Amino acid sequence: MKGGVLVKRMIALFVVGFILMFMLSCGKTNLDPPAGTLSTTTTDNSGVFSDTSSHLAGNQTTNSGNSGTTSETTGDNPVVDKEYMLSIVDRIYKAAKDSVYRNYYLSENRDEMIKQGQISSKSASRYFGTSIDYEFAVYSETNVSAVAFSMCLLKAKEGANIQKIITAVKDNANPKKWECATAESVVVESNGNYVILIMGDASETASLKEAFLSLNIK
Repeated sequence: MKGGVLVKRMIALFVVGFILMFMLSCGKTNLDPPAGTLSTTTTDNSGVFSDTSSHLAGNQTTNSGNSGTTSETTGDNPVVDKEYMLSIVDRIYKAAKDSVYRNYYLSENRDEMIKQGQISSKSASRYFGTSIDYEFAVYSETNVSAVAFSMCLLKAKEGANIQKIITAVKDNANPKKWECATAESVVVESNGNYVILIMGDASETASLKEAFLSLNIK
């Protein structure tokens, strides 16, 4: 009789121990970032540091997944800075389903193919081909000199002549700015107070242009 009670107590202790181990294992938090949200830092010729991680500032929310960061504005007056502008670039890539660079952007090895950052006023001509007065601008370009690809996004100042900016960029953008490659297509479009310059293969610029125009940007 005593032996039966002892066995029951041992079984009960085993069950309690198993439940505790299960609860502890479920309470752990995974601190490793998901694939596609790696952050790298680069510099352009103007000495401006760039961070390829896409997140939002001000009245915005960020949803992270295995394929990168999805940025979406929720406020009427977002803070326009590098992080906000790169969040728009993030949305463009993710909306461009036929883009080859979308795949590079969402991969864990993004920094091997793409570099991103702020475009200072002093370096505007390097990216847009001419000096432009704007509120803020960022770039997302190939990190390989033998490949021609560039996407530059600017937010015009309030009341600026958007068509004048588009014309200036179209007339001065340099599709031969790479050492060993020339962009097949040059696209300049606007969406509200935002102007984008995309240079690269025709299929690539068409896909990214369509994605840009599909966005509701504040």
